[in-house]
Amino acid sequence: MFLTAGCSPSDPAVAVPFVDFSRDSVSVGSPVDIGVRFDVLGTMPDAQEDYQVLLHVLDTSGELLWAMDHQPAIPTSEWEPGQSVVYSIREKIPLYPYVGEATVAIGLYSVSSGERLTLSGVDLGQRSYPVETFLLEPRNDSEQVQFLDGWYQEEIQDDGRNRWRWMGDRAALGVRNPRGPARLYLELQGRPDLFDRPQRISLSIGGRSLFEGLLGTEEIIFFERELLAGDFGSTDEVALEIKVDQTFVVDGELVAGGDERELGIRVFYGYLKVH
Repeated sequence: MFLTAGCSPSDPAVAVPFVDFSRDSVSVGSPVDIGVRFDVLGTMPDAQEDYQVLLHVLDTSGELLWAMDHQPAIPTSEWEPGQSVVYSIREKIPLYPYVGEATVAIGLYSVSSGERLTLSGVDLGQRSYPVETFLLEPRNDSEQVQFLDGWYQEEIQDDGRNRWRWMGDRAALGVRNPRGPARLYLELQGRPDLFDRPQRISLSIGGRSLFEGLLGTEEIIFFERELLAGDFGSTDEVALEIKVDQTFVVDGELVAGGDERELGIRVFYGYLKVH
């Protein structure tokens, strides 16, 4: 449900913010779709720069759990009075050691100066405004995806925000048989720019094809697939096989020199949401 609040008594508010989680409760480690909306007011200044969206998750004492800051779908320099800027983002709930009620706070800030704009809402301090609450539930181990064979060692982005594993031409992910329908989430990236044609990727369980398609972009893709109970077979533990038809040797392009691994795609994240 969208939540907002009364106007702050400081500088004139430039917009009314709203945030809507796709679910009232989410498990640690699960994906969630988040709707964001700014109703732009007549006091919106002519921006000389584009402001970043501050989106913070706080515990019941107001302490920061994690941040989901991002650029809005329409740059703030293009916002017009009376306009509704509406978009959605998908986030992965971090494996954070906290369960219970959480609050989402929003703001707009300058990356260069740190200046924040005033929004309509109750100011929590430093022009940060509560717009949504949800229940953070414990991690559901039965919905986790495990990296089995065919993967290289985990790598971590310098700022710690992203982790991934590369595979060669084939690898396997392990899931627990849900004995019912479920939705598979995979965040992955290919490198079709290194080849004359797109990479072809396929997913299967026990030789039963679940998906086959082309990776035509080097952008990170969030893949979703609805699976039926019969897709998982009869065993308690299930291996999901991933194949890709074209691989490359990095030769120092993506990591420090001396890398002679044969790489196909990299997977950042996997999750099996049981219905």
